[in-house]
Amino acid sequence: MTDGYYPTADVDRIDVETDGTRVVLTKVRTPTGARIQVEHDELGRTCLDAIELEALTWQDADFFEELIDDEYEFREVDPAPKSVADLQITNEYAIARLRRSDDGKSVWLTAPKMGYGTVVDARVLAALIDEPKTFFSELLRTPYGPDDDDDVHVF
Repeated sequence: MTDGYYPTADVDRIDVETDGTRVVLTKVRTPTGARIQVEHDELGRTCLDAIELEALTWQDADFFEELIDDEYEFREVDPAPKSVADLQITNEYAIARLRRSDDGKSVWLTAPKMGYGTVVDARVLAALIDEPKTFFSELLRTPYGPDDDDDVHVF
């Protein structure tokens, strides 16, 4: 047991590096269920549950550019890829699948139950470490995906 996080017996881990930003994603078990731990050497770490990860899948290019305060190559992906996910966490409400890109610069993040998928790079994942949990509550104002009338991102 380390700092309240319980790694799975067969530790599932993805390393991602984009433009000098490196993060490690590890599937961990906590007393309240599985999470994806996002860790950066200097920024620290955070744990995200399936719902929080799923909420990222329906965000748009403007959201990601504002999050990292830089230009961002936004891409959507098939929410039900035929290949197996490297990491997957679920709960009674959500499924989040993560698959490392071949070049190791990003992760395909999909929510097959909701039908959304996007690519997130290490800069996005590192930026999430500093966000308070209320950040995800704001993303979940529309818990079933994007609302066509809602194009304002409040951080």
